[in-house]
Amino acid sequence: MIQILEALILGAIQGLTEILPISSSAHLVLAPKFFHWTDLGLGFDAVIHLGTFSAIFYYFRKEIIKLVLAFFKSIKKRKVSDYEEKLALYIVLGSIPAVIAAVFLQNLAETVFRSTSVVLCALLLGSALLFIADRFTIKQKTLEKITLKDSLIIGAAQILALMPGISRSGATISFGRFLKFDRESAAKFSFLLSLPVTLGAGLFELKGVDFTSNAILVYAAGILSSAIFGFIAVKFMLKYISNHNFNIFVYYRLFLALLIIIFLV
Repeated sequence: MIQILEALILGAIQGLTEILPISSSAHLVLAPKFFHWTDLGLGFDAVIHLGTFSAIFYYFRKEIIKLVLAFFKSIKKRKVSDYEEKLALYIVLGSIPAVIAAVFLQNLAETVFRSTSVVLCALLLGSALLFIADRFTIKQKTLEKITLKDSLIIGAAQILALMPGISRSGATISFGRFLKFDRESAAKFSFLLSLPVTLGAGLFELKGVDFTSNAILVYAAGILSSAIFGFIAVKFMLKYISNHNFNIFVYYRLFLALLIIIFLV
């Protein structure tokens, strides 16, 4: 029962912090340390990403269906001719660098990258990236102007998120801003780009779950909680950044880094 309660709390943390650019992986590593819980491991962290996948998918469901249909349409005719076909293709291609990196860096992600010192450094680095990218981007373009080069650069930024503290959404939004996209476009592409990677990682780890044990209840609780709070976070994020910059997230990241220095280092 205690593990299920912990899973619900960690799922809520995952749902909120995966969407907001404050690093879900850092929070999932730090929460057990702060509260003296048993670390449920990278496998649990990956599986409950299925919750945030569900939240993003549901929020953008109409657009995603159009993109999927457009993708297969472009394959059938062997040509990309409109915005939806182009965006669908770019999401697929932009996901490839992160998938390759995850395969080769999995051992580091499960060990070295989960250390408190790495999380601290990554939080500070991610804060600087987000602040600089948002503060000094003047010319802005919409998602309709995205190019293959843009999608590959933003997609490669997801590799940084293998280090807890960088934040996948934070990295991709930051590089989106560096590439002159407005805040809403950078965030939207970040969310859509996360879908293939999070689904793949979640399903890959799910195959290792012992469905005959209490683990299924723990994982189910984490996924459900992550989905609910992830949906809330998506709605909040897109509404908030329509009228605000990303400074509040930078300040929060710095505050979390300070807590680590005081209590864990």
